[in-house]
Amino acid sequence: MPKIDERKLENYANKLYKGLLKKYKEKLQKNTTFSFNLFLEQEKKPERESLTDGQKSKVRKNCENKCVICGKRYKDPHEFQYHHVDGNSTRTLIRNLVLLCNRCHRKVHSEARVKLKEYKVRNRDKLQRQGLLGDFGIASTPKVGIPDVQLKPLDLDELLFGSSGKKTTKRKSTAKKKGK
Repeated sequence: MPKIDERKLENYANKLYKGLLKKYKEKLQKNTTFSFNLFLEQEKKPERESLTDGQKSKVRKNCENKCVICGKRYKDPHEFQYHHVDGNSTRTLIRNLVLLCNRCHRKVHSEARVKLKEYKVRNRDKLQRQGLLGDFGIASTPKVGIPDVQLKPLDLDELLFGSSGKKTTKRKSTAKKKGK
């Protein structure tokens, strides 16, 4: 198993962390201005473009057909990932893509997530004072006169079987008609 270049791993994890942090801050900002909409409609994620065979080939060539962190040779496509350096999977520019083996790809994402979690912990009090976080570390609803809405608990029977709460099914008559 090829040896991981820790310096390169740290470099790619830092780049991904910066991208994740940017996305996190944008989400916080968006939630403070529009979090009431959270219950009304689901925000759609931008479409992720699949890489073309040509793009994949260029990335492999740029990376000399090996993982840019550990140097593992590209043989089996199932053992490699095309990694978005800045964490933005909608940006499929060749300069934003590198070839990573599955092991290094997991490590890069794992280290970046740890860094983001550390950022959230370090800045939790500050973000709460600014009204960007609720008590549990999630974006809070801004205090701008949005009426409190009482949501009733869902009644599963009502959802499944109608308002009576009882399952209604038609029964086939088993009684034979009597002849005259």
